[in-house]
Formats: sequence, C-alpha cells, structure tokens
Amino acid sequence: MTTPIRVSPARSSAFARQRLLPGLAGALVGAAVLMSGAATDAWASDFPVAGKPIRIVVPFPPGGQTDVQARMIAPLLGQAVGATVVVENKPGGNMVIAAQEVIRSLADGHTLFYSNAGAFTRNPFLIANLPYDPIRDFTPITQFVQAPNILTANADVPATDAKSLVSWARSVGRPLKYGVVGLGSNSQVLMELLRAQAGIDMIPVMYKGTADAARDLMGGVIDLYMDGTQTAVANAQSGRVKMLGVTGDKRLAAAPDLATFAEQGFGDLNLIGWIGFFGPANLPGSVTRQLQTELAKIARNPEITKLIRTGGNEPNGGTSEALAQALKSEYDRMAVLFKTMNIQKSQ
Repeated sequence: MTTPIRVSPARSSAFARQRLLPGLAGALVGAAVLMSGAATDAWASDFPVAGKPIRIVVPFPPGGQTDVQARMIAPLLGQAVGATVVVENKPGGNMVIAAQEVIRSLADGHTLFYSNAGAFTRNPFLIANLPYDPIRDFTPITQFVQAPNILTANADVPATDAKSLVSWARSVGRPLKYGVVGLGSNSQVLMELLRAQAGIDMIPVMYKGTADAARDLMGGVIDLYMDGTQTAVANAQSGRVKMLGVTGDKRLAAAPDLATFAEQGFGDLNLIGWIGFFGPANLPGSVTRQLQTELAKIARNPEITKLIRTGGNEPNGGTSEALAQALKSEYDRMAVLFKTMNIQKSQ
C-alpha cells in the first residue's frame, strides 16, 4: 500500500474566508469571462484613479524570477496607463497570503496578482478549506509567460530521449527515482503523467529546492528531474546531465535539437507552466481589456522578451478568455490526476 503524502498546513489570516469549491471544473471559463464583463463598466472612466498607485502583488520573496519580471513590467505598465506601479512581495502559505491580499482589494484595477498556476490549479487539491475560491474570487487578465519544463537525466542513464528512457526503465529491474520540488508542482505532475502514459515504475524524492534536486541528479542519487529550462540547459551544456524531452508544442530556441514530448509520442506531457496577471473578482470588463491590451504590448517589448527568454521561457500576453480556458483545461486535468497521486489535503 502506498503511504499517503501529507501536505504541511498553509498559513491563513484571521480574515480568511472558508469556502467550499463545488462544481468548479464545469464553470471555470464562463465564470471568469462573466467576472471580467459583468461589473459596471462606468468605472473604467475612473481608471486609473488619479494619485492612486497600481500594486502588483507577487506571492514570492524578492529576487526570484517572478519578482524580477514584475519589477521590469511595473514601470512600463505605469507609463502605458499613466500611474505609478509598485511591486509588493507577499510570500508564504503556498501563495495563499498573496491571494488573500488581492481578493480583499477593491476591484478597480489598482491591485493585480502576478502568480503561477499553482495558486489556481494546485492549491484546491492540496489545501483543505482553501480560504479563497480560485475562480470566483479572481478576474483573469492575461497569461504573460509560458514556462516549459525539460526532463533531465543523470549522465550515466543509458537514454538519449524519452523513448529510450522508457525502454531502459522497463528493463532495469527497479523503480526509477525522480526529484520533486514542491508537492503537486510540475516537477511531480509531469513525471506522474509520464509514468501513467509509459507504464513504468517511478517513485518521487522530495527536495526543498531546484539546487538540491539538481545536485543529487548529477551525483546519481536520483535518476531523473523535470527541471526548468534555464537550469536544465546550463547543466546539460556542462555535460553533467542529459536532456530527454521538453514540454510544450514547439522546440526551444535555447535547445533546438531537443524534441518535444509530443514529437516523441508522449502527447499527455503537453502541460506547460505559466505566470499570469489576475485582478479581484468583478473587475470591470473595460478595465480588464485595457490592462490586457497594455500588458500584451509589454510582453512584446524587446527588453521584456529578452528577460523572459533568458530565463528559458516564452512571452505570451494572451487574452483574458484564453487564460480562463487554460485554467479550465488545467483544473480538469489536475482534478483527475491528483486523485491518483495519493496526496492528502492539509487540514
């Protein structure tokens, strides 16, 4: 019998609202679009409010990739809309603290949440009594960054791609060990999708950070790690690891010879990480459209494009409807997958 994996309880404030999450999967897109358009568009004439700054709330400490991106975006957004834009870091609680900060804010376009998918499509399956509703409490604005993952292997693993890895895994006579950084993160979810599609035996090994997982991968303690593109490419160039496949629907400019999983016949591994902008619920539709339009322009700014691609990712800047659809698709997949992963919610 597999031992259940338990999640450390997420912190929440005294203002946390206890909500149940029934029927989310079937209502994600419709609710998100309605929220962006149903509020009184007359507010748009007041956006931005003179003298009131726009806050970009980041759920991570300063210095990380998401924070650096937000601080590059802030002055460009400020110039575009004619307001001061500041970045506020609200780390902790598995992104719950930052999410609560946003949902308690006025829906006037002056508080934005710059977060990855985890707050919306992972936390509902990791945290019992989640103190926010990932759909009803937010308005999708734009998916700003897409973040592929690369399957890396220890240099001694006798495989050159995902197909040869599967062949070796079926013959090696033991479960393969793979690194996980963050329970329910893409480093775990994608490996579980590979395990299910390929029918191979693998077990997760938990780590606090990418550096720890990469060190043990290079040292042979673990066989595999689904890494971010920047560190994967750097470690592969050093000859210490192998790259076997990349998520997404196209090859990376930084590794053009690395085939996607879809090209190799593993279409289930098409899940791609992302970072997006959200507002509180009931953000007026015209404010949502204005913010999305300006953020899409910023995503095409040469300096922003360079920054994002240097981190191994791709700029996007899609519509609010596209972000709502991405949420629905990913939420539906996670609802099924987390049932098979034997992860118990925190209490």
